[in-house]
Amino acid sequence: MLNKMTSKDIFNKVKSSLANIYSTSEASNIALLLLEHTFQLKKQDIILQQASVLYDYELVEDALARLQQHEPIQYILGEAHFFGLDFAVSPAVLIPRPETEELVRLIIDENENREDLKILDIGTGSGCIAISLAKMLKKPAIFAIDISQDALQIARKNAKTNHTKVHFHQSDILEVPHDGTVYDIIVSNPPYIALAEKAFMQANVLDFEPTQALFVPDDNSLLFYEKITLFAQNNLGEGGKLYFEINERFGNEVVDLLKTSAYFAEIQLVQDLQGKDRIVTATRQAK
Repeated sequence: MLNKMTSKDIFNKVKSSLANIYSTSEASNIALLLLEHTFQLKKQDIILQQASVLYDYELVEDALARLQQHEPIQYILGEAHFFGLDFAVSPAVLIPRPETEELVRLIIDENENREDLKILDIGTGSGCIAISLAKMLKKPAIFAIDISQDALQIARKNAKTNHTKVHFHQSDILEVPHDGTVYDIIVSNPPYIALAEKAFMQANVLDFEPTQALFVPDDNSLLFYEKITLFAQNNLGEGGKLYFEINERFGNEVVDLLKTSAYFAEIQLVQDLQGKDRIVTATRQAK
């Protein structure tokens, strides 16, 4: 016979089972996501559900066992929420982060009154940046590249699901061709975690998310920023904007990199909601 419980009891049991892995708030958020997805409930209904309504606890047991092995809830459910949209995810792509939502919000806030912008997203992954911009800006032409065909397959699926048009192409970020195309905006959230930082990372990231999208050599932490900056010198139109998400440890270094170029001005280092250096922006100027 199935083990029937109220949604609140299942929520508390899942949260308690994750207490030795996650903080209280993280365990609560994970439990809510699991119950929302499994039983098609809203968050408020999970806690306030009537005692007479019972659910099968066994339906969450397999997922809970995977969670206890540190597997991210987004991979278990096959979806993540970003900027009010739903995105399919798998271990082929990074799980979209709240910090990246802040990058998208900044781009929208600075460009919401402009039309027909040509935008390039370098290292698109799940497509969360490109698709969110396609959804929120006025008639943009959005292009996005990634080295991984598996990632691009997911990104194309997400564009279709969210009813947006994005031109996806496979390309190595480190070998982006200077093909003469001129963009109004170039944005990138490239790999930026130094290998030495692995020792401080949680297992749910280190053991499951794609290392190719996370790490850079310790002795060349600005590798991707250098290549993309060179690309932007040739392919960003005058007055165009470059947007980087960055490792909080290297904010000043990314700023200094852009300052060494004669092509960029109005270089800004922006903090995220946690007060950490998270975004660098620059404007393409005439040399």
